[in-house]
Amino acid sequence: MKNLMESFKATFSQELPIELDAGYPTHIPVGAMLEMVFQASKKAGMDSMRVLRHFRFTEAEIEDFFENLGRRN
Repeated sequence: MKNLMESFKATFSQELPIELDAGYPTHIPVGAMLEMVFQASKKAGMDSMRVLRHFRFTEAEIEDFFENLGRRN
């Protein structure tokens, strides 16, 4: 995650507001990670699709996430 955050900052010239405390598990389920990155991109006012792709989520994972998001709303 740390490498992705550094890569993100280098690519987008800004930090993404994702905060993980020291006790956070090293394995984060894909759904939870998608949600964290999506919410952080919204908070930063960035294009969520572009940010999710930068974090190397697959198109299928992103599509499923947005389908589930639509069902929740």
